Amino acid sequence: MTLSVGAAVLKYGAMAAAGQAVTVLGGIGSAAATASGALLVVPAAGLAAAAAIATLKLGVSGFADALKESDPAKYTQAIAEFPPAMAAAANAVRAPRPDLTGLRQDVQQRLFAGLTAEITGRAGTYLPLLRTETELGGITDGLNAGAGGLAAFAREGRTVDDVRSILDSTGASVRLASAGVQPFLQALLDVAAVGAEFLPGFASGLADGAQRFADFIATARQTGQLREWISAGLSAVGDLVTIRATLGQIVFAVFSSASTGGDGLLSTLVAITGQIAAFVPVRASAHSRLQHAAFFYGVQQHNIDAAEMFREHDITIEAGPDRHGITQGAFLYVFEPGGNRIELFGEPGILQLEPDYETRTWQMSDIDTGLAIGGAKLPWETYFSYGTPPTKPLSEHLAEVPGPPAPPSAESAAAAEVVPDGIEHSRGVANAPVG
Repeated sequence: MTLSVGAAVLKYGAMAAAGQAVTVLGGIGSAAATASGALLVVPAAGLAAAAAIATLKLGVSGFADALKESDPAKYTQAIAEFPPAMAAAANAVRAPRPDLTGLRQDVQQRLFAGLTAEITGRAGTYLPLLRTETELGGITDGLNAGAGGLAAFAREGRTVDDVRSILDSTGASVRLASAGVQPFLQALLDVAAVGAEFLPGFASGLADGAQRFADFIATARQTGQLREWISAGLSAVGDLVTIRATLGQIVFAVFSSASTGGDGLLSTLVAITGQIAAFVPVRASAHSRLQHAAFFYGVQQHNIDAAEMFREHDITIEAGPDRHGITQGAFLYVFEPGGNRIELFGEPGILQLEPDYETRTWQMSDIDTGLAIGGAKLPWETYFSYGTPPTKPLSEHLAEVPGPPAPPSAESAAAAEVVPDGIEHSRGVANAPVG
């Protein structure tokens, strides 16, 4: 009882939380739609960045070229037109150049030390090999054949016509698109002009945020939290590595276990899946379809009430409401709109808890009351021969089984193979063929 109540509380709590989540997500979506207007600042920011880059490029124009000059006379001539501050910066950068040259030469000397003999030896080994016709001859012949094919393709009249058509279409497209260049640029300029008004505030906010972040990190360093965070992060990385190694061991163990007995993993999987395929037939047949799904629905009166509701909503009732004689459970069989047979099982039926209760054996002679004690007969043309997914719609199925005088359908005959003979001739089965 306590578990049921707890489960109900959790279920309705989850439903309420889901409603709250939908509301929150709706608010987020609305806020995102409103915030998308901020994207109009992007063109202004882009133009501002382009202006800043262009200014920087103009400011350093000629600086790199002057530093590249190795001739002192040409270097002096290059910085002659520099303003004093720029010339002084160039001299400061150039001043340690001799030391840098010595450092570069030292690094290069160490890098190539001892490689001369190796290069010479390997050249003597591979050059004769590459000169042979069998090694490079086939490659060059293949490239020559490919070039010849390309030239032949280019000479074809169809290729020339296609290239001409592509160029004509491209020219027409450019001419048509050129008419929209001016309106597009005007719109971009308008957006950039208005968006630029927000850039100072944006830059100020960015600077404030950077300062607050710097203050936060400085405080964390002083209090020792920064060290703890880094240590915890490194520990987490170590744990992840350990988990990955453990998972690798598990996978290896699975592969090893599957390979015991001489068979590999793939062979084992093929064998297992083959057994599953043999156990669960994939084709729809009289032996591999759903007969019905049962749902407990309380007491018999509930089934009677449900039957009235089904009649009002044109839900097909197959049998019932009645009661099974063997289980004493109330039943009502209906076809839901998707075609599946559903049983509403009312009352728990016989619950015999006496350990010394005398066992009752039901015989086929008792099948009439065993199936339906109250007289509701289970229809032969559907109950023992129709399942889902169906091989044909229920209406077509019923049309092929009009009644007792007609011979049983193919599906009925297939079902008869697995239905005891006593059921076929039972008075508890409506329209059952009489033997």
